[in-house]
Amino acid sequence: MNLNMPNQAEFTRHAIVDQQQQGIVSGTFDHPASWQAESRVFWNYQHTSLPAAAYSRVVSPENSAMLEFLPMESFSWTEPETGFYARGQNVGGAVNLPPMSGVDALIQLVIPKYRGDRQGLRIIETNAEPAAVNPPPQVQNAFAHKVCVKIEYSENGRIFEEEFHAKHVVSQFPPMNSGWGMTYFTGWSLTDFCCFRAERGQFDALREIFLKIHASLEINPQWVSLVNRVSQMLLQNSKQMADESIQGGWEMLRMNGQRIQETATRNQAYIDGQWDRINNSYNTPPPVSSTSTAKESEYTSHEAFIDTVREEESIYNPENTANEKVSGHHDHIWKDEFGNTFGTNDPNYDPNRDSNRNWTEARKKRIGD
Repeated sequence: MNLNMPNQAEFTRHAIVDQQQQGIVSGTFDHPASWQAESRVFWNYQHTSLPAAAYSRVVSPENSAMLEFLPMESFSWTEPETGFYARGQNVGGAVNLPPMSGVDALIQLVIPKYRGDRQGLRIIETNAEPAAVNPPPQVQNAFAHKVCVKIEYSENGRIFEEEFHAKHVVSQFPPMNSGWGMTYFTGWSLTDFCCFRAERGQFDALREIFLKIHASLEINPQWVSLVNRVSQMLLQNSKQMADESIQGGWEMLRMNGQRIQETATRNQAYIDGQWDRINNSYNTPPPVSSTSTAKESEYTSHEAFIDTVREEESIYNPENTANEKVSGHHDHIWKDEFGNTFGTNDPNYDPNRDSNRNWTEARKKRIGD
């Protein structure tokens, strides 16, 4: 098997097409012509700060070598912690968690999320080095690191090595007086996010190919502009809703300042993750109380009314009873064996395609169930 670097003539270009936005190309990357590439763009209008996410991968049919471009991971944190949002809750596309190092974020959050079901998974090495960052004017202080975590695991009787690479960016905003004291907001993220995989013993020979594919990624600025326009529109609508809530007596929203006003879309009040569940990457669903009765589990008209006000839907999710609320209204809601959920209006969409998880369609609760 030839693992040498292909020359330029053996490379081809793959376009990442956004099917939900009239087929606009969100980005392109080069890859060996013999490798198989695929990509998808997802939109979630509940994620006001990050409404679109792209995923791509390219796989060698000869040796199962693979490169994946993963969606950005976004987080936010407010001090002092008021408890208005739970740790691990997704608020407008950003998960509410205190900042941690980029290496810890990869080990505790990302790798379990994508590779938590692999046998014999172990950390081989980690690395972090300072990186340049160009923060927007409203950011008071920002710093970044390029981080890498290399792992090893068994899959189908073979041992694979894999490196997760990301740029870890932390942005600290000027403090705001919320009326109850000073509030400090920090946003942090994992961007330029990808992973390289190869069988043990072949990784170093393939590294140059991986680096060339990674370096060839180009994001279409017109698509970025489109995403930013949609985000601004969603944030404006969300801010208007928050302002109206404040006028109606929801003064608690002020405790988290302007950022909470912008991201408090649809008045999300459900908890879609606990701190322990985040650390365990959804591998330990919360227990169901043995004292629950049919009367307690009945879905009442009052609960249906509350769901309508909050623009949520309730589903049966025995794998994770803390994740029975799904934001928005969808024709189809899917859940995996860990209780994670995904909503779509596309009757032809099947999340089991090219997934290492088992997705089944969830049943929505109806009054009297």
